[in-house]
Amino acid sequence: MNALEYNYIRHGFHICGVCDRTFQSRQIFDCDLAQKKGWALVRDCTAPAERFVPELLMLDCVPHGITIGEVISQVAFVGNCAGQRHGESIFREQREMPDWRKYSLLFPETEWENPEDSIHYAIFGIWAKGDGWILGYTSLRTLFYPFYRIIHLRR
Repeated sequence: MNALEYNYIRHGFHICGVCDRTFQSRQIFDCDLAQKKGWALVRDCTAPAERFVPELLMLDCVPHGITIGEVISQVAFVGNCAGQRHGESIFREQREMPDWRKYSLLFPETEWENPEDSIHYAIFGIWAKGDGWILGYTSLRTLFYPFYRIIHLRR
């Protein structure tokens, strides 16, 4: 077991899927839903977005009542997670990833603030719907469900 795998296990995560292709990403957000709503970008992914290979991280045991924000704080120790630009790239290529479309994917490295709502902070996600995905945002106070997966970037 290498140091990275040990770090995953130590924080209660394991890799449950690795994509067999490399994605190309843009340096600007394609999906500007948050910006149109007047939300402010609080934090964005610092990992290079040009070319990346995503991995699915799964929480080994999902305690009842745990929130997305609590899970994200655990993932911060693992590091190298994906952000919104990575998510938009995966969304554009969803036909290439049929096995992943049964999950809702979270991209914790991009965080938005909504000053006019009780949401306050939200992260970008791709939500499973039927046989495809839809783009969106969710509050860090939303419950974390077993069908959620966190997208990590292969090193």
